[in-house]
Amino acid sequence: MREISVFAWLCLAAVAQQSTDPPPGASISGKVLDRKTSEPIRKAEVQLTKPGSEIAMQSVQQLSTDESGKFRFEGIAPGRYQLSVTHQAYSPEPKARTIEVVAGQDLTGVVFKLTPPVVITGRIIDEDGDPVISCEVVAVSRAGGATAGTGVGRASTDDTGHYRMFGVPPAVM
Repeated sequence: MREISVFAWLCLAAVAQQSTDPPPGASISGKVLDRKTSEPIRKAEVQLTKPGSEIAMQSVQQLSTDESGKFRFEGIAPGRYQLSVTHQAYSPEPKARTIEVVAGQDLTGVVFKLTPPVVITGRIIDEDGDPVISCEVVAVSRAGGATAGTGVGRASTDDTGHYRMFGVPPAVM
């Protein structure tokens, strides 16, 4: 009889323990690739944010991709999140998407493709073929056929008349 009551007590304790444990957190995993080459991008910054009560988003977790361009967030509470990716060598606009997770969900296969920025180089010379030094060069976007544009890149010529503009958004070209 004592064995039965001990067994019943252990079963009740196990049921009580199960009901008080919080549900497991969700996880999100994926990879970041170069849009042109499909090669993995290491050291991309992946940020998981949750809309707050204010206009600003509240950062939940942030990490960098590994050598294979992979990332994994774990222990995420259920809810709606924004997942965004940036990398210093790619276009400055972050790539983002909204994701909703439920308790215990293992969301896999999230893929971000980043577009490499455009690099514009050149040399400015005068009518005699001499380099124009310290000349400001501006890349202008004329979206929608506008006659006036917005500057999207700047560079100055060096002592040989050469300039190099890095990080120009691809849509400008």
